[in-house]
Amino acid sequence: LVSKSRILADSTDWIGGLYFSSMEESNLYNDFYNGYVDRDLSSDFEAKNIAVFGQLDTHLSEKTVLTTGLRFEQRDAEYMDSDGLDLSPKDDMFGGQLSLNHALGNSKNIYATLSRGYKAGGFNLSTSLEPDQRDYDPEYLLNMEVGMKSMLMDYRLNLNLAAFYSTRKDMQVSTSYQVDPTDPLTYVFFTGNAAEGKNYGLEFESNWDISRKINWALSVGYLKTEFVDYTYENNDGVFSKDGREQAHAPEYSLASTLQYSFTPEFSVHLETEAKDTFYYSDSHDEKSGAYALLHARIAYEQPRYSVALYGRNLTNREYGVKGFYFGIDPRLEYAEEK
Repeated sequence: LVSKSRILADSTDWIGGLYFSSMEESNLYNDFYNGYVDRDLSSDFEAKNIAVFGQLDTHLSEKTVLTTGLRFEQRDAEYMDSDGLDLSPKDDMFGGQLSLNHALGNSKNIYATLSRGYKAGGFNLSTSLEPDQRDYDPEYLLNMEVGMKSMLMDYRLNLNLAAFYSTRKDMQVSTSYQVDPTDPLTYVFFTGNAAEGKNYGLEFESNWDISRKINWALSVGYLKTEFVDYTYENNDGVFSKDGREQAHAPEYSLASTLQYSFTPEFSVHLETEAKDTFYYSDSHDEKSGAYALLHARIAYEQPRYSVALYGRNLTNREYGVKGFYFGIDPRLEYAEEK
């Protein structure tokens, strides 16, 4: 429901709603090794989600708007499998935001936001895990953000800048390890809950029509992450990741596109993207290398169709996107290696 007229002395727009979903899922999980099947697992999973939400946009003045929003969601799940596991978690989750937006003239505005988000829990499909590792709890995020959005140079240049600081509680962490060092069938991927985490950084975006034929778009991100009081256990002992960066979180990232339009229909695009090093996983300390890639695209566009020729990674740069660390070579007595 969306307001047609304002309330509270004609100062506030409102929106309210109801959300419901029902899901049923059946799985058959097989472990294959040396031509035979071992430790099959069949499971059935049901989840019902119901949520109510609302938002108020209060016009404190002609230039200042206060936004308040709240969402409550209840998730009722049931999980049963052939291994005898029977779980019925029921989670009540709250989210919302408090945001202040102030206009600086017709083409600039600044804002500050405090928000709380959540991500529902779930289940891990593996007979190798302990019963208390077979499910995981919801994760919660508290985020504080300030920023500016502007249109400059007769609306030919769009600039956005934001700074944020987030805390994560009961972080959902994807990890992997071999439960039994002598049995490769027990190498498992699963999701668990870490203690806490922190994320903070800056984001910058620009889109500039340099001329009627040339456009340059740029986005730059700076990100710092860390675990707080996070430990995990495998066959080699208990390890602490307290203070370590989170996985797949490069400190800097960049994307840039330069477009030249010969005609309104025919254009050429040169694109580049770059990323700093990052950890592949939260369960080991192997890292990717930093890299930069170059792409290009030639396009002919009409209202009803378009034709394009494109190439990605034109410099043929090799770069890592995912990595593992475990023992697999019997010549090394199954010593861990990447």
